[in-house]
Amino acid sequence: MAINLYQTERRVNETIVICHSEPGAWYPPLFQTMPCPPTGYKNLNFVIGRTMFETDRVNAEHVKRYCRMDSVWVPTDFRVSTFVKSGLIHLRLLKLFRLLMLSSLIL
Repeated sequence: MAINLYQTERRVNETIVICHSEPGAWYPPLFQTMPCPPTGYKNLNFVIGRTMFETDRVNAEHVKRYCRMDSVWVPTDFRVSTFVKSGLIHLRLLKLFRLLMLSSLIL
């Protein structure tokens, strides 16, 4: 499904991208993986980083990656606290503790 979505033509300026992975996979990825967002950050409508990165601190490289996102979704108050203490702006954070059903996002 990810490959089909990746290959689907959309107007970039109307696109909302959700990157559900650990920050090292976000564009440009630090390892071999599909890039997310697939085109970098330029001209996209909105880019969301959804992560369950399990740590009690975030290194400076990952803070930079978080700051490229328009919003960052995390599952718990502890994650919100961890990211704020590491330098991420609180206004970008959203605690989203329930799973998303992709089918409900497709209009």
